[in-house]
Amino acid sequence: MAKRLEPLLTRIISEQQCAFQKGKLIHDNISVASELSNLMFSSTRGGGLGLKIDIKKAYNTISWSFLYQVLCHFGFSKKWITWLHQLLVSTRISILVNGGPQGYFGVEHGLRQGDPISLMLFIIAEEVLTRGLTRLIHTNNLKMIYGPRGVPTPGHILFADDIFIFSNASLRYVRNLRDFLCKYQEFSGQAINFEKSKLFLGKIASTCKQTIAKTLGIPICNFPTRYLGVEIFKGRVKKEALLPIMDKVKCRLTGWKGKLLSMVRRVELVRSVISGILNHGFAVYWWPSSLLVTMERWMRNFIWSGEVDTAKTITVIWDTLYKPKEEGGLGIRRLRETNKALIGKLVWRMKHERSTACTFLRARFVKKEGLFNKGSRPSSISMGVRKMWDFVKDNERWIIGNGNLANFWKDKWWGPKSILEEIQNIDLYSLSTSSKVGDFIREVE
Repeated sequence: MAKRLEPLLTRIISEQQCAFQKGKLIHDNISVASELSNLMFSSTRGGGLGLKIDIKKAYNTISWSFLYQVLCHFGFSKKWITWLHQLLVSTRISILVNGGPQGYFGVEHGLRQGDPISLMLFIIAEEVLTRGLTRLIHTNNLKMIYGPRGVPTPGHILFADDIFIFSNASLRYVRNLRDFLCKYQEFSGQAINFEKSKLFLGKIASTCKQTIAKTLGIPICNFPTRYLGVEIFKGRVKKEALLPIMDKVKCRLTGWKGKLLSMVRRVELVRSVISGILNHGFAVYWWPSSLLVTMERWMRNFIWSGEVDTAKTITVIWDTLYKPKEEGGLGIRRLRETNKALIGKLVWRMKHERSTACTFLRARFVKKEGLFNKGSRPSSISMGVRKMWDFVKDNERWIIGNGNLANFWKDKWWGPKSILEEIQNIDLYSLSTSSKVGDFIREVE
């Protein structure tokens, strides 16, 4: 059933949801959340609002009847829903008494974690929340925060049960949002944990802030906050905002008994575990060089001595060990090179992908002529995008298929330079610079 359902998700699930779907990246949600958190503080009428929602035991509380109604609304047959019902009612749970399992109990709601189809059913059920918020925006019952012109600004982003909503903070929009969330709780069976949810407010008077917090029943918090494992904060990347991640890396290294491990095991721990902790942050922010130098020193000390703060005299140049194993190194990647590679991927997607997230980021940072907009508003990811923009631009190449996407004159599809760069003495007004490679392919055919 899971294999049959998976190909249908792209036709059912909105782009605001990025979890458990092929081709969607968690980094898109992190990048959009970072930019919207900065746009929240724009001086606009009503101000900006960010709402990070925490749902109590999201998988265990979802109503089966609600799920069946959602599937029926999406056109699933009664036979399919009956199969699913038999799958859910056959679930049994047991409890441990004095170290041993005692009895089996049936369940009446919730999804079984670990079952591949449960993940898909969960995001299908959450599509009601996604489409409901979108409908509020289209009916002017909820207003998005001010963003770049010409493209819609995302009003909400979801990754499974991690929900972030951004809107105008006018009181009537806040009340509409509250009423909708209450109705969603009533129908879906899920319950919002108001104590763990967080409310972020932009440039708003203190009296209005208290009124909004009282209306929603959610405490006011300040940035930075953690979203999908990455710190979200206002303004440019500062060392103080990234110190919690560094502390996590150091605690992980000091927590291992390095002296009791062989060097091979210490190297493998650094390669697999430490790199995994940093990847999400590297994919969004340009890290200060001083922090990377410090973490590399910790990694180097741990590999050679087994302790983070104990240096050991060695005879092998450390730069040699950064090479792949096939070239005589240890296969450890330089942190700066990893940071560049992941941000370069973000830049490439921003330039060429057509998803809602990439379209929004492209409108935020790219001019109409395709150049990076250095005068963009305060941003947390702009430094990394700016540093890697020219690198990606100079090294990207098109692989021609039907030629419908590559610009014949401006894109690099036939060599290291575009045709306009090769033929400089040409009258641009006498030709159509918007022509695609596919147009010329069809003319030849």
